[in-house]
Amino acid sequence: MKTFSRSVGMECGLFDELVDVLAQAEAAKKKCGRPSLSLENQLCLTLSYWREC
Repeated sequence: MKTFSRSVGMECGLFDELVDVLAQAEAAKKKCGRPSLSLENQLCLTLSYWREC
């Protein structure tokens, strides 16, 4: 848990809430192709990038 919080910068509960919001937004979009990463992985990469900038 602490490793996750350090690398991403937030607690697991908040991360899960963000994934739910992203899933709702993705469901509303028109799809044109498959994403190569899951929403969880996309969010993890984005948050890790923002922490490093």
